[in-house]
This record gives sequence, C-alpha cells and structure tokens, in this order.
Amino acid sequence: LISDKDTNVLFASSNTGIFKSLDGGQTWQKKEDGNFRDLEFMFDSDQILFASTNNAVFRSTNSGENWQRLTITGLPGQSRRTSLATSTINPNHVYVVCTDAFSGFGGLFFSSNLGNTWTLQSNTPNILSGSQQGNAAGGQGWYDLALAGFQGEFSLVGGGGGRIFGVF
Repeated sequence: LISDKDTNVLFASSNTGIFKSLDGGQTWQKKEDGNFRDLEFMFDSDQILFASTNNAVFRSTNSGENWQRLTITGLPGQSRRTSLATSTINPNHVYVVCTDAFSGFGGLFFSSNLGNTWTLQSNTPNILSGSQQGNAAGGQGWYDLALAGFQGEFSLVGGGGGRIFGVF
C-alpha cells in the first residue's frame, strides 16, 4: 500500500508479517509478525489500517506502528483466507469476507465502527463453490478471494471458478 498523504510511506503484507517503509521502499521495518493476506487503509486516512491473516483481523490506529487483533464473533476458526474492504462513503465501515475450513464461503462480516463490533451479514449460499446455485461444499476461496470497495460500499469478487459476485 502507498499512503496517499506521503508517497514515501509504504506498507507490505507477507507470509512473515507486516512491513513499513518511510523512504519509498529503500528500507523496511517489520511491524507485526504473522502470515498476512490483506492490508487496507481506512478511506482517506494514513493513520488507520486493517490487516488480515487466514482467520484474524488486525487494526492499527497509529500508521502501522502497533497492531491490535480484533474480535469477530462467528468468524470461522479454521478459515483458509480472509479479505478486507473499507467504504469510501463512510470511513467507519469495514467489511471482511472469509472462507470456511474447506475454502467455501465462511461469511461476510460488517462493522460500522472501525472494527470495534461486527455483524455477520451472510454465510450462505456458498458463493465460492463451483455450483451455480451455491449448494456445493468447498471452493476456491483459498486462492482467489477478494473484497473491494467501490462507489461508497463494496463488491465481492472471486471464487467459484472465476465467477464474479456483487453484494450490495
């Protein structure tokens, strides 16, 4: 990620942690250990960031210097992957999509208060399966799970053999 406030400030998530650079990528400092899958800024902020591992979500309120694990009731403990999105219209809104233990749809979660509390929006049908109806087990969520903000809210993209799903 590149800060829109200072293009010398960069963040990277990897299978060994979250890294931050203050000099355009010349040098990097590890800020958090873990196998991180996704990293997002709160819209229009370079201070608040969200990151996710396979089955956990973290938040930083000080430009990635420190990270706090967030509690999401109902998030599958054996999730194979999570993906994050923040809203461009309401910066307090955060979304998390996750897989279940078999890479099928584990759930879509929503927070209206920067991740302090979460609500399960849906965990059915299995939109990540190969079934047109979403009634098959498993899926491709371990590989091609994505969540992206657009025009104020979000759309869910990926899984299910390349199908694109919109959730409004």
